[in-house]
Amino acid sequence: MDRPTFHGDIVVADGLPLERLYSRFDAIARGRANGDGPTAFQSVINRLASVQRRAEMNGWTSFVLERSGDTGRLELRGAPTPGEDRILIPEQILPEVSRP
Repeated sequence: MDRPTFHGDIVVADGLPLERLYSRFDAIARGRANGDGPTAFQSVINRLASVQRRAEMNGWTSFVLERSGDTGRLELRGAPTPGEDRILIPEQILPEVSRP
């Protein structure tokens, strides 16, 4: 089991899947885990920002954060290419590899 997140802890958002960060935040919010809720939520925001940066590197545009259904979780949506409709950006999006 993970140790609790304490006030002032820094969670490396880029190393953990978004679902795990949300699970941690939810457990703290429901009193099932010790930790600092604002710090856990900041990790979620940092992870979403990381996904957006990588999506931008791959040409995605028109970003928006939306609440997901009944859970209230944030989802990052964007257009894969300019002019396309926004879709959920996959968390595993990788930066483009430079080719010689």
